[in-house]
Amino acid sequence: MVVKRLKQYIDEHDPGASMIPFSGALETRLLDDPDNAKTFLEENKTQSNLSKIIVTGFKALGLQYFFTVGADEVRAWTIQKYTKAPQAAGKIHTDMERGFIKAEVYKYNEFSGTQI
Repeated sequence: MVVKRLKQYIDEHDPGASMIPFSGALETRLLDDPDNAKTFLEENKTQSNLSKIIVTGFKALGLQYFFTVGADEVRAWTIQKYTKAPQAAGKIHTDMERGFIKAEVYKYNEFSGTQI
């Protein structure tokens, strides 16, 4: 099988590196027919790997989200991990970095009131 040989090659040349199989045809089919995607995945005993690619990529690049909440929208901003609050505010607008005063920080579970 090609995937097994590829994984062996990766393990030999870059031990510990991640390998995430991806099928463009499968992902296209799921996007083209979202109403039947779950049934298709169950019947074929497979899964989409897009979420895994995103999470693994974020970790590899050292990225994380922070959220802003307003009366009419919630927005996610992407920043490097360990970015200080004033520099994170600067992602929204450079004036916010210069005039930064404070941030209110909540864990998601505390804010939403639900457990993940």
